Amino acid sequence: MAMSGRGSRSRINAVTRRTFLKALGAAGGSAAVLGAMTAWGMAEDGSGQAEPPQLDGDVDGARVIVIGAGPAGLATAYELSERGYDVKVFEARNRVGGHVFTVRGGQVSEEIGTAPQVARFDPGQYYNAGAWRIPYYHRATLYYPKLFGVKMIVHKNINHQAYSYMENVRGQDGGRKMVLRELYGDMTGHTSEMLAKAIDQNQLDLDLTQEDQEDLLTYLQQEGVLSSSDYSYGPNNSRGVDQYAGPGNQPEIDSTPRDLLDILSFATATAQQASIIYRMAPLLEMQETMQTPEEGMSAIYERGFLPRLKDRVQFNAEVLEIHQSPDSAWIVYRNKETGQTEQHHAEYIVSTIPLSVLKDIPADFSSAYKEAILAGSNYLSVGKMGLQFKRRFWEEDEWIYGGITFLDNPQIGTISYPTWGMLTQKGVLQAYYNFGDDATQVGNMTPAERIETAIAAGERIHGAPYRDEFESGFSVSWDRVRYSNGGWSGWSASAREQYYDTLLEPDGRIYLAGEMLSYVPGWQEGAISAAWMQVERLHQRVMQS
Repeated sequence: MAMSGRGSRSRINAVTRRTFLKALGAAGGSAAVLGAMTAWGMAEDGSGQAEPPQLDGDVDGARVIVIGAGPAGLATAYELSERGYDVKVFEARNRVGGHVFTVRGGQVSEEIGTAPQVARFDPGQYYNAGAWRIPYYHRATLYYPKLFGVKMIVHKNINHQAYSYMENVRGQDGGRKMVLRELYGDMTGHTSEMLAKAIDQNQLDLDLTQEDQEDLLTYLQQEGVLSSSDYSYGPNNSRGVDQYAGPGNQPEIDSTPRDLLDILSFATATAQQASIIYRMAPLLEMQETMQTPEEGMSAIYERGFLPRLKDRVQFNAEVLEIHQSPDSAWIVYRNKETGQTEQHHAEYIVSTIPLSVLKDIPADFSSAYKEAILAGSNYLSVGKMGLQFKRRFWEEDEWIYGGITFLDNPQIGTISYPTWGMLTQKGVLQAYYNFGDDATQVGNMTPAERIETAIAAGERIHGAPYRDEFESGFSVSWDRVRYSNGGWSGWSASAREQYYDTLLEPDGRIYLAGEMLSYVPGWQEGAISAAWMQVERLHQRVMQS
């Protein structure tokens, strides 16, 4: 279908090659264009282990202490118990999941030095303050929902009806909001037009046959929604329409693209802020289709693992010391319910305590092991906020069903819309997701100040409903959360190279497991796959003893 012209071409001619290449690198559609130019194919992807290791042999009730009831701890305990091990899990909190924390009504905050929060969410309302989405190729994580019959739904990660809201863009005063489909469509169209015309005029320095050029031009014409006659970019319904079709006459498309130079800096800022997601082909871990449990991520552990492990899990058991001898291992822990200090003995220990916490627990580790733990104990500061609203104004007023709005306000980062419960009355937005120093700054605020920060930012995008429809909020600053001390491991390249391999091996009778022992930090996949690795190694050792 031919598209009408866009108007004056003088401003396109004024764009330098350097500016054009910068736009190609920043804009969503340009990633596909460059991929077609250089690789003419898709990048390879891989998947990890899809199921736990096969463990053969009679263990004769070998005893194992597992410290921590998060993904790594529960996966370890479940797999060992299924194969005859006498397993006991000690968890300092009163819940399972660890960094997987679905906040529901009545739950109490776990932060140190922050005024206590109690979640005031209505029944059925929640948000995931920790892990919240599972990539399609995280086969270890997806193994357990299928095994346990936990109902999953699609997590909408990318939604072109959501927004980009940028406040600090060169040549722009104040905040500016754009619907992602318009921004993506215009940048894809303009950059495709420029590249197509360069090819058509033989100004592109590529060794292409005539057939290659024709194929690439056809691709760009389709990808950029260009005119087939002169490769111009103009009004089209990919970027939206001014009037949607209904009964009677079909309305004409009247969605005039914004000028390239009008949005170039805005698109670059958006791409920088949302570099993982805002591309035609996002990084592998953010690509569709992603999944999440219908009742919140914690359901995998609350409804999946916990009923099967039953009395093997002891809650409110804070491990104070970790010990071992040549033929045994034991922990000293405080029973938070009774206040008593107790011990538990076994042949082996598997600790899933974050290194940011483990470094401060007295333990019978070798000096080399202690040095490696300290080197890996730098965990990232991460914060999240959930806000409950009286009605889903983002759905009713703006037609946003799931997905993410991007901001260049680092205290907010992103606003995410719930995939669950669409078309119902109330909902909980993930009102900020921040990192590093910005997460620390927000974490230093009072809970009320955090809520106000989130509402003030949100109403600049969504208007009055963001404040008028607000009911309650609950925030989590992970670097202040007891027993976590951060969001996830932040190995430096030098520390990983020097110390990582040390922690993969046991120190005497003590093994470690968790996302910090993987190259998938911050994901459940890293925690579970590391657990499977250590389960297999421990079992082989038991069989040889």
